[in-house]
Amino acid sequence: NEGNMGSSITFSAYNGKKAIRFISHPRFRAAYDFLLLRTQMGEMQPEIVEWWTNFQDKNANLMQSIKNSRKKKFTRHSLS
Repeated sequence: NEGNMGSSITFSAYNGKKAIRFISHPRFRAAYDFLLLRTQMGEMQPEIVEWWTNFQDKNANLMQSIKNSRKKKFTRHSLS
């Protein structure tokens, strides 16, 4: 369920295409930050955070492209 971005089930069920779709979600960063907090509290396995951190690092160009496309959409809609 993409609406439930904070779900540990969603974060732990990763693979190539799903992971790319997941990081493209507008609320991904908030969910990732929440995952970091939950890991620091001992509620999540550190391996999950490490995987997502590495995935973002390896896909930095894709992450930047997603951010840029959101900025363009925001600017286009705010000027209308």
